[in-house]
Amino acid sequence: KLEIRKILEIHKIKHYNPGDYVFHEDETDDNIYIVLKGNLEVMKTENGNEPLVVAELMRGEHFNETSMFIDSPHNVSIIARTVVELMILDKHEFISILKTNEKLYAKIMWKISTKLVKRLVHTTKLFTDIKELDADVSDQMEE
Repeated sequence: KLEIRKILEIHKIKHYNPGDYVFHEDETDDNIYIVLKGNLEVMKTENGNEPLVVAELMRGEHFNETSMFIDSPHNVSIIARTVVELMILDKHEFISILKTNEKLYAKIMWKISTKLVKRLVHTTKLFTDIKELDADVSDQMEE
């Protein structure tokens, strides 16, 4: 219970209006975000084209948890689709609190790892589907 209180003490709440960016591709930050209210879009830009919506985030979801494992620029932009309220946790403060409670640390790391694996499976399926579609189109063009 004390660790949960400590986590609640280190968080910040930030509000976003529709169209506001939480962050842009290629920016970096060490925050972990939890959606308290509203919907966000995950946008990806390829080869200077218009950004594509690759995912949506809703109440209760978290994002940028990969910052707990690696320091690298964002490969997507996050934009508010509706009025949004986010809980923002600083990675370093968050990890220092988790280290004081192994059970809580394990539980949160398991949840984050599970989410990352699901994302990887989803991305792999999308990539496979695109490759198969590309192969079908190529076959039809040769006929």
